Amino acid sequence: MVGLDLVDLETFLERPSCPECKTGRVRAIDIYDGEHLTLQCPIPRCRWTGHARLPEIRKKIIYLDTSTVSHIVRAISRAEDESPWADLYHTLRKAAECEVICCLGSSILESEAELSRYSAEIVRLSREFADPGLKHQLGIHKKQIFRALNRFLAGEQPILETDLDPGEAFHEKIHRWLPMYDISVNMATPREWIESRRKTKAAIRDDVERIYSEYAVGGIPFDAIRKNEAQGFGRAILIDGKQCLRRRLGLEPIPNNVDFLGTWIPNTFDSIVYFLRERLRLSYFEAVAKAEEFLLSDHIHRIPVVDITSKLHAAVAMLSRGASPRIPKASDLYDIEHIASFAPYVDIMIADRFFADLCNQSHLRVGDTYHCQIRSLGQKEVPTFIQDIEALVRNAPQTKLAKRISNAIEVGGFHREFAERARAYLRARGVDPDNPENNG
Repeated sequence: MVGLDLVDLETFLERPSCPECKTGRVRAIDIYDGEHLTLQCPIPRCRWTGHARLPEIRKKIIYLDTSTVSHIVRAISRAEDESPWADLYHTLRKAAECEVICCLGSSILESEAELSRYSAEIVRLSREFADPGLKHQLGIHKKQIFRALNRFLAGEQPILETDLDPGEAFHEKIHRWLPMYDISVNMATPREWIESRRKTKAAIRDDVERIYSEYAVGGIPFDAIRKNEAQGFGRAILIDGKQCLRRRLGLEPIPNNVDFLGTWIPNTFDSIVYFLRERLRLSYFEAVAKAEEFLLSDHIHRIPVVDITSKLHAAVAMLSRGASPRIPKASDLYDIEHIASFAPYVDIMIADRFFADLCNQSHLRVGDTYHCQIRSLGQKEVPTFIQDIEALVRNAPQTKLAKRISNAIEVGGFHREFAERARAYLRARGVDPDNPENNG
């Protein structure tokens, strides 16, 4: 780090005398950039500061579904210390503190969580296990779309990407050392938005059931359904984009149940058209025509989110027919979004039993394609999962060093000092840090 002393990690973890004043014993302060441990002399007139380079690490990326987080929250809230979910909570926390895993909470998970009575606790726990912050699924989809668009413009053959860069899915770097102390803020969604989403969720289930019924009546086989669902992704972007254009131009009225401002916010279709105009120097109408050609091409059908979504919809549609049909659930679309958006970026994805079994069927093998283990986590499966996580902790090369660094920072007393100052600051402003429910 330019302008600051770089020192040997092993030497300075032993708290040697300050190299500048020779009086104070250097203490570990924290990790600020994910790569260096910051050390400091405690003598006020000195305050020498140094940085020790930390070794590179790799973590297992685990996606916890809302159900798993809900079970953990209920067990902790009710002080059910003997519950396997409480054991799982402590195991995941320990693994995260040892820099071995990170557990993710997505925008979809938080949207689902806000429909629960434990909404605040679910969101908090989803970020407690070293969560690097997943980007919104629409942004992730656009990354895949625009890489496909570049291949389309270059005249290349459509391909299915199976080795995706996790950096495009997370706000923070995954394989980094975490600070001991961090601050996050949960900006809760307004209640009226949550209620609107609840109603939308039910309406979508009705639409999905209708579509599946049409497939059944027509006797449409799995491969034909998968192909139709894949083509529907690009068509939906095209139809929505053109509809917004008509509404902006006053050629079509904006319905009362449609957000007026949302009509004017640039959508994926707008982004594609703008990109084509800039890249190819096309007129607006030429760019629209080119965007349509791309969105109806095999390039868009082969991006990971479309590949997974189309397969899962086809599989669920096939199960909704016959002598013992499975009726689609309101949560199915959200579960499919979970898997299609994030499975290509994680090592382990926890899904409900139905979708975990579905993904692992021989004709799908969704996880295998993207190097992801998709598994369910019922109560009886928790002990085995805990054993797997404990094995990761035992075998990870960074575990011992993580514990030494944590102990060094605690011995230095920095965080106790910082915490007391923070609490005093809050009290001076009329905020009770010990009883947050008493605050406005």
